Amino acid sequence: MLVGAVLAIVLVALLGVGVYFYLHDPVAASIALQEQRVVLVFESPAEDGATIAALITVVADGKMRDVSPDSTVTIPGTTATRLSDAYVFGGGGAVARALGAPDAGGPTAFVAVPTSTWRAAVDATGGVTVSIPQKLTVFDGTQLVTIPAGQQKLSAAQVTALLNAQSYLTAAQSADLRAELASQMAVALAAAKPTAGQPTVALESDLAPEALAAWLQTSLLRAATSR
Repeated sequence: MLVGAVLAIVLVALLGVGVYFYLHDPVAASIALQEQRVVLVFESPAEDGATIAALITVVADGKMRDVSPDSTVTIPGTTATRLSDAYVFGGGGAVARALGAPDAGGPTAFVAVPTSTWRAAVDATGGVTVSIPQKLTVFDGTQLVTIPAGQQKLSAAQVTALLNAQSYLTAAQSADLRAELASQMAVALAAAKPTAGQPTVALESDLAPEALAAWLQTSLLRAATSR
């Protein structure tokens, strides 16, 4: 196994649906899914255009546990200390390592979702519905987007803007909003099906293909719908 190298782009059938998984150092598929602590990372462009880990949740024991992207961590080889910035230094794997070693309670695996992947999944399922605590106007990387207060059904483009609005909310408001988004985006991801002319779902993970396919349809879906 070549450390630090991309091993393959593997085409996997997931309940009859083709799914591309970009794999790095696959872990043994024999690890029971219920024993996994998988950090699920949704990337998104920040207001300055940099791609960061904007939404982070640990899926374990049938639940999704929100992790603030602003958490202070140690990122080896850098002076950066914000968890969301770890993504720049190695994708989902770097985020997982920043959360701690598996034998110390850290994640046993990671799944990173590219912006294009979750946006396609969200729009394919008709958007996500969340409660916005106050009117927000935020830059989504290309333009200013205004999101009214109250219960709102948002498109993927609006979710991109909302992820950049976390700094305008209290810590509690931001955590509640992230939890709502994570569960609905996870359901959309698990339900995503390719349509004619559109690419299949692309994910980055260190889980073996079979384990990843099973995790999406069992552990993730169960945790996302248990709120």
